[in-house]
Amino acid sequence: MACVKSSSASILSTDKQQQQQQQQQKPQQQQTVQQQVISPCLGGTAGASPSYPDDVPATGSYPLRAWTSKMFRNGFLSDMGFCSLSYPDGKAMVQEVFNHLGWATVANFRTQHPYQPGFFWCHGYTAKSITEWRQSAKFTGLQFVSSLPNIICLHNKKLLQTLIRQYEQSVLNSVGSLDAPNYLRFPGDIRAYNSDAYLPRTLFDLTHEELHHIAESCFKQDSVWIAKPLSQNCGKGICLVRSREQLLELSDRLPNLIVQEYIRNPVTLDGRKSDLRVYLLLVCPERGHLMAFYHPGFVRLSLRQYAETTDDLAVHLTNQSVAKATEEWTRRRDESTWTPAQMNNNLNARRDSTGFERDFLFRRVHPSMRAVLGIVSRAAYPKVTRIGGCFEFLGCDFMLDTSGRVWLIEINCYPGMATSTSLLRTLKPQVVHEAICLSMECISKQYQGKAMYPLESLRQFQLLWNSDDEPSSS
Repeated sequence: MACVKSSSASILSTDKQQQQQQQQQKPQQQQTVQQQVISPCLGGTAGASPSYPDDVPATGSYPLRAWTSKMFRNGFLSDMGFCSLSYPDGKAMVQEVFNHLGWATVANFRTQHPYQPGFFWCHGYTAKSITEWRQSAKFTGLQFVSSLPNIICLHNKKLLQTLIRQYEQSVLNSVGSLDAPNYLRFPGDIRAYNSDAYLPRTLFDLTHEELHHIAESCFKQDSVWIAKPLSQNCGKGICLVRSREQLLELSDRLPNLIVQEYIRNPVTLDGRKSDLRVYLLLVCPERGHLMAFYHPGFVRLSLRQYAETTDDLAVHLTNQSVAKATEEWTRRRDESTWTPAQMNNNLNARRDSTGFERDFLFRRVHPSMRAVLGIVSRAAYPKVTRIGGCFEFLGCDFMLDTSGRVWLIEINCYPGMATSTSLLRTLKPQVVHEAICLSMECISKQYQGKAMYPLESLRQFQLLWNSDDEPSSS
């Protein structure tokens, strides 16, 4: 039986931990790193300024021309290359990068030298085929592949829950060990990172007897649960569960489900349910080496007024795919996405009713999400197959409740690239361009044995963790 229980553990870090971090002395190289690495503390410092740019630019684009010129000038890339773009989602955005690089597109990635592609935009079975082809062909040149083998440990809902719980226990078991690997040498007190504080109570892998036993307690206090297929996204197959009988019927009919306790006190914006879509970029510059980056993303909103008692999924889910099916979509689609600054301004205007401090989103929420994804990145380190030249771009969904707690709902591989609102038409190309450029810079520098920092392509992304950097002492 796998049953995850919630607790009231705090997500915020202690002042003592922050003081210890401020007192650490680091060599010059490490100081450069610290300017780009976000502290893994779960929370921000009260009264501090926002630690990332106030907002994603509303206009303009990622400076591809300046970046490519710099990469050519520094010798990190050649202006003669080939790319294979087999994955259709986001293909046009990726193509823009290589138009600036002057690289040609190859239709068949198995084409022999001199047309072997240097970059692969791929997913799923295609990515597996490319990995096998690279190994069988014994290709040793510089290549970039947009997929990390075994990334299922993050985007599968059951495996993600298991991964984080196991990592948490591993860190606790390794405390005080001088031989603990880098990814387990977690700064500060791991008890401040209790996963019950950011993972909703979850049920999975229950036998029929176990489910009958636990179902009664699940609904004692008029709880609501949400059932999700293990490997689906875009709101597919989701339903609300309001009774013991409904839960048992669902489990008999659809055994491959994960059931998660519904967050009943979500922060609403203009009376509508919302969540935060942020991005996690994992880059493997060489075998065994992993770097993790965070992007603040955007805010997703339902187009219908929030009411817990309704079973209308368009009220409860913020997915664009669900919103597109509503009659409101055609005339109000731009209301379904906000910038982080818009959400922050909305919360500031309601401080008297919410009880949140000024700039709560920037001071508390984003630091908490960064910290959670720092944990996720470290937990994934021994699980993903770290093949040099590979990277993975992930969409991560968080929810904020009225008590100020941040909940990790799920992580999606191959996040949707649809640009169906005015904000997304500007934002998503920026995110994709920076993710591609950042991945190529990290991999190229490692391949050529050059200093990793500073990262010239870094704009809105922030470095969360580098497995090759010395762990922070507590």
